[in-house]
Amino acid sequence: MKRLNQAFSAIIILFLLVGVEFPAGNAAASGVEQSILRPSFASVNNPSLGGQTVPTASLLTADESGVDFVLETPWKDLLLEPVEVEGKNYTRISLPDWTSLSHEGKPALPFHVEQIGVPFGAEVTVEVTPGPAHRIALDVPVLPVASRVIDEEQPLVTAEGSPMPVIKDVLIEDADVYGGWGIYPGSLAEVSGDFILRQQRIVGISSYPVQYDVSAGELVVYENLKVHVNFTGGTTARVSFPSESEAYEELMQGELLNYGQALSFRSAERVTPPATDDTVRADAQLNGDMEDWTPPDPGWRVKVRADGMYKLTYEEMAAAGLPVTTLESATLQLFHFGQEVAIKVDLGTDGMWGAGDFIVFYGQAIQSKYTTDSVYWLTYGKAAGLRMALVNGTPVNGTVPAAFQYHLHLEDSKFYLPNIEDMGEREHFVWARLFPNENPITWTYPFTLPSPTSSPAVLRIAFYGGSDPAADPDHHLQVSLNGGLTDTPEANIIFNGNNWYIAKIPVPAGLLRASPEENVLSVTDLLDLGVTRDIVFIDWIELDYPNNFISQADKLQFSFPTVGTWRFPVSGFSSDQVQVYDLTTPSSPAIITGSTISGSDPYTAEFEATTSSSAAYW
Repeated sequence: MKRLNQAFSAIIILFLLVGVEFPAGNAAASGVEQSILRPSFASVNNPSLGGQTVPTASLLTADESGVDFVLETPWKDLLLEPVEVEGKNYTRISLPDWTSLSHEGKPALPFHVEQIGVPFGAEVTVEVTPGPAHRIALDVPVLPVASRVIDEEQPLVTAEGSPMPVIKDVLIEDADVYGGWGIYPGSLAEVSGDFILRQQRIVGISSYPVQYDVSAGELVVYENLKVHVNFTGGTTARVSFPSESEAYEELMQGELLNYGQALSFRSAERVTPPATDDTVRADAQLNGDMEDWTPPDPGWRVKVRADGMYKLTYEEMAAAGLPVTTLESATLQLFHFGQEVAIKVDLGTDGMWGAGDFIVFYGQAIQSKYTTDSVYWLTYGKAAGLRMALVNGTPVNGTVPAAFQYHLHLEDSKFYLPNIEDMGEREHFVWARLFPNENPITWTYPFTLPSPTSSPAVLRIAFYGGSDPAADPDHHLQVSLNGGLTDTPEANIIFNGNNWYIAKIPVPAGLLRASPEENVLSVTDLLDLGVTRDIVFIDWIELDYPNNFISQADKLQFSFPTVGTWRFPVSGFSSDQVQVYDLTTPSSPAIITGSTISGSDPYTAEFEATTSSSAAYW
């Protein structure tokens, strides 16, 4: 549910997470950007920008024990550009045609990724021999990666007839890097991805020949890096290997540095990656239902990285190369994992497809360790497209529920664990690390909740023991939420060795705080079981709690599992123009009509629905 006259504000909130990939470039869902970083590039050391700048990796050796390659750095083409942001001076560091690190708040330095095929079951480790190094003194710090946020102080701007928030870049220096005395990123190369494509296991090797010595205020640039990737264990090479189509093999040959040797690492059959609780839907679709589906031709890829309602405008489609002036809008179709998705085609007041019109669809993120992009395919001219149905939601005599159950899942992938237990069932990336040495250490994470009630809740945290000292047990953790829980038995966690532990902690009534107040979760490794050092990783956090029917930023998405006839009054809207969607079947949303509006800034929208099973609404 959301304001109609804000034209799907969720699209803008998710602006950085959505894009449309077209044959001649990219287009994104509508939004208004305001950036503080728009200077033209100029080279301090080499204004001519001459020479070869594309990353060059040369394969030295490749066999069943590992891969050796050399990455040549075009260090003479390194660009040092002075920039001033909000009154502070920085140096922008870049290499033409190289990718830059994108961790918000940390130095934006050039780096390179090579993909290699590896044996199934092998442990992959990386060793680096650096070449000659050059130190470059900097007068000011390296420019950090900007965080992109909505400018709350700016009024909405009208774009294509719809009010849109202003997006701005904000620089927030990472205190651990800029306030420290080390070198960033520190390692010269590491395993940065591990995934399966059909019969082939592939890992990414990220190399960092440009380092930032924070304490010295210098760049350390290596002319080359000799990288040794070692395979320990796993399957041995075979004489024969499964072959694919010519086009597929050409693609793999261009992507894998050790393509020839990697052929012998393939499985005899196509491999379905191991499913976890948060990858079941995505992996089943990627490796099962999609197997025999061919994308449409012509077709345009629409990339989604978060659940939400999305809008693609007539103008964006025109800029992307769709023949908008001649295509029949009734034939516009959208596909996701081979299944057509119902869309809304808004033809405006004149009922004719033209400037200012747009399509709307519900996009779903892909919960998978193998990719972050959930790809939708847009096409036209094939058949009549699937459209959102209209459902009457006029309030009559339904029961008004007190709240709905909200499920919050928090997770990040910052640490790679190649030897993680149960590797057939769990991914290798975890979120945070507790590494006390002699003294206890605390990890703290602040977060906000839309509008929790004062009722009890349930908190779950997934821990993994990263060390296994002689003591048994050896891990003792204490969880605190908003200063509470420490006396709760379930919040004092004791377990042993390299094992998983899923803590389930009851949260008493009244402990949770509603936005804009922050909730603060803390986990302390007490180091009190007879050990002087300990390592514990945090993989994910989940919180299940009752939430009020109050919109946040003019939108609210919720599920309701109880069967019956219900009236849902949702308050907190800043306008009386509210649209309601039924998302019970995500691939075929319905437009709910007949909702009533009451109040005045904030407004309350009310609709009614009869449910025979769990239902979802926006």
